[in-house]
Amino acid sequence: MIVLHESRHLREAGFFRFLFTAVRDCGDDVQIKEARPVEIWKDARGLHDGAWIDWHGTRLFFDMSDHVFQFDLNAWRKADLYFKANLNRSIAREVLETAGEIFDDKRLQAFCFFPPSLGSCEKFRTFSALWPFPGPSVCHIVGVYENPYLQNRTVVAPKAGELLAPNEMHFWIRRTFSEILRESFPNAFSRLTSRGNRKIEDRRVVFPNLSHQRFLWKLLVSRFTLLNTYPHAVYPWKAFESLALGVPFLVESEPLIEIPEDFRPVAGEHFLEILPGAARFREGFNSGDPATYRTVRFPGVEAIREGMERVVHQVSDSKEAKRMKKCARSFARSRLSPSYLFTWLEQKVDS
Repeated sequence: MIVLHESRHLREAGFFRFLFTAVRDCGDDVQIKEARPVEIWKDARGLHDGAWIDWHGTRLFFDMSDHVFQFDLNAWRKADLYFKANLNRSIAREVLETAGEIFDDKRLQAFCFFPPSLGSCEKFRTFSALWPFPGPSVCHIVGVYENPYLQNRTVVAPKAGELLAPNEMHFWIRRTFSEILRESFPNAFSRLTSRGNRKIEDRRVVFPNLSHQRFLWKLLVSRFTLLNTYPHAVYPWKAFESLALGVPFLVESEPLIEIPEDFRPVAGEHFLEILPGAARFREGFNSGDPATYRTVRFPGVEAIREGMERVVHQVSDSKEAKRMKKCARSFARSRLSPSYLFTWLEQKVDS
């Protein structure tokens, strides 16, 4: 018998819905219980939400935190297998041992974000074969948390190698890529969105959010999606949305996280790196200071421009774009399905 704990994970538009729906629909004897088996962990950042599944007596915990340094210590003590998205084992060891926990490498399993929209993406992908008109060469729709141009219209971009606070890096990496993208690809589409914060919208630098359907459509008709992973150096969930739509993506650098091999995008097939090797966690990271885990030195405008120039040929080459699109579609069909995820989990538990 498989038990899904907390039915809200089947309804909420979060990271657990695809997982819970896959297990419910593919399993033979699945029950749902509202009771959470272990009290939720709370630290200075707030409640650490996670999901529990009892798989024929094996307790599975799924941690979808955005942050490599966050763990639910209550769950760590009780779970037979602890699945963590955004897993970096060296940081995990540092965090757990600093908290007085025993690090168990086999019990800790890598996981990844499966957006709740994967089913919709599959339908969009099927329809796209009937769409005869070319879209943008590159689609870049990313959210920001602030807009320094509201206070000062002559803001100057940071210099190469400059140490930035995580919030500063978050804005400037997206703003700089947006400007250089327009220089490199005249028919590109780039939009910095407010994540629903109307106070930072000026419709010059930061714009209102697009509806999710329009967002997916913009990605679908493009040759490539451009993602930004800094400062966290982890994939946002639009990475899998893009692949599920059959669209390869561009990214600064492959993130410094462990992704299960079955679900790991492959460089040159599913994505291209603009700044290979540039993503890194700071040396001498401090388990008590979250900012030290992140990429916080600005790569510089020239480095980004040079990196973009390196991928221009591949993105502009229709044969290369078609080859990578074919790889993305194959990945979506074979890997991003409920049945594949269920079978993969079953094998993990059995082993």
